[in-house]
Amino acid sequence: MPCFVKKLYSPLLFDCLFALAGALGVIGIVLDVGRAYPAIAPAAQPLAKGAAVIGATILAGLMAMVTTRFDQKHADDFLFHTLTKSAFIAVFTVLFALALWQMLFAARLGGVSSYATVGVLVASWSLAYFYTLVRGTRS
Repeated sequence: MPCFVKKLYSPLLFDCLFALAGALGVIGIVLDVGRAYPAIAPAAQPLAKGAAVIGATILAGLMAMVTTRFDQKHADDFLFHTLTKSAFIAVFTVLFALALWQMLFAARLGGVSSYATVGVLVASWSLAYFYTLVRGTRS
């Protein structure tokens, strides 16, 4: 098992994973921005839906905390800091990109679907991963 975990946290494996994720994120954006997605129907039970969304958020957060701890335990410091810093950069990239889109382009080109937003997040994380890999975790 320790040998498998060591191979799992190989920098080359993460490089390949993020290169593939970045390519798929860009492909997803290109394929999804032209599709029309219907508006979300109002919830029949808004309190139940709100509670379910909050519950899913808490569950996802707990899972992220556990997996981050696993990463911290098994990845070397540079790889762990690269993963965390690139994730942080990706989240803010998505927030800024979507805010800029809304202010500058949404009136002429339309909104961005949630599906395309996932592509933007994946592509942003890939870009931030390679940027952090090149620049280092202290820059």
